Amino acid sequence: MNERICRTRLGRTLCRHRKKAAEAICQEVTREVDQLLRVIFNAGRKTGRVDLEAIETSVRSAMHQAGAATLTELL
Repeated sequence: MNERICRTRLGRTLCRHRKKAAEAICQEVTREVDQLLRVIFNAGRKTGRVDLEAIETSVRSAMHQAGAATLTELL
């Protein structure tokens, strides 16, 4: 009986941890995408053109940041 209770508590703890991790990951990805879009649109307004190479570099950087935050949360 105690083992069953322990498993249930552990299961709930793991489930709560996963939900918190998922929320933190979602927030970090959202933050990175928002920041990326601000940079892209501000640059477009200033220059009047779109620099695809700069956008590609920015996207890559933002995804690396989001990936690092994801791994940090999961570990």
